[in-house]
Amino acid sequence: MAAPRKKPQIKRLAGELGVHPETLCGWIWQAEADAGERDDRLTTDERAELTALRKENAQLKRANKTRTTLDARRLRGGITHRSENVSVQATRR
Repeated sequence: MAAPRKKPQIKRLAGELGVHPETLCGWIWQAEADAGERDDRLTTDERAELTALRKENAQLKRANKTRTTLDARRLRGGITHRSENVSVQATRR
């Protein structure tokens, strides 16, 4: 019974704030999740942590791909490791 009564209040308040009612509902649900009252969505801190972990994962994937590519070229003899170049140059002088 409380749900039908809540809708007009949300519509009225959303109108006063100048936002869409669904936006206001999202804000309310997020505040409830952050307060531990909801477990059907991530808290703001959990979402930030997930974003950071996804970013770190993408960086690690790029680094791994670069390393794999360089290792493959090295195995084919296309490039040498930087330290190998330095030691060769030092012995030539």
